[in-house]
Amino acid sequence: VLGKSPRILLGPDTEQDVLDRLSGNLSRGEPFSGVGVKYRKDGSAFRMEWEISPIRDANGAIVNFITTQRDVTERYQAQQRSQHQFERIAALRAIDVTIIQNRDIRLTLGLILDQTRIILGVDAASIRLINRESRALEYAVRRGFRAGYAPPKDGWQDNDPATRAAHERIWITLIDLPDKGATFLQEVNASDVEFTDYEAIPLIVNGVVRGVMELFHRA
Repeated sequence: VLGKSPRILLGPDTEQDVLDRLSGNLSRGEPFSGVGVKYRKDGSAFRMEWEISPIRDANGAIVNFITTQRDVTERYQAQQRSQHQFERIAALRAIDVTIIQNRDIRLTLGLILDQTRIILGVDAASIRLINRESRALEYAVRRGFRAGYAPPKDGWQDNDPATRAAHERIWITLIDLPDKGATFLQEVNASDVEFTDYEAIPLIVNGVVRGVMELFHRA
């Protein structure tokens, strides 16, 4: 590091607004404190909390700065986990209230999908319920699909992973679909931006499969 600038610690995710505030404070001779993303020699990112104070001579002129830096990655991650848990509890509470106040199952399922997309970062999602008479999966609610998207009413027949998830009571995950030449999403992708990953999760109530939740990812 001899002869190099502290900028060697910066990287693509280092917050520019933090650096701008740092530069402004130092140019005005003011102390600075903040937290930002920095990078280790191996390229891995970490959260650093640092404070900078100007050192002045007898005439008040700045002659140097003292900097203290602390790796606060673990603390930041703990805060993120706490925030995630809070959001999860809030989501479950919202679902509880909806179930109590509404008799329309579609409203409840729609809220579940909304919260699922927020918490998991899902691009699109749907819930398909089993018709008790025909035993076929029928769409109940959908979220995140492009305007004009119309899913097939009867699924993708024999090539439908949601049907398999329901029949076998298993969680199915399919990744890198374009690379694998998967065909079951062709009808979806024909009317939407191409999805890359897909998950089908059976919805089981009191030991009975009632439907399937589908999660779609574009990246």
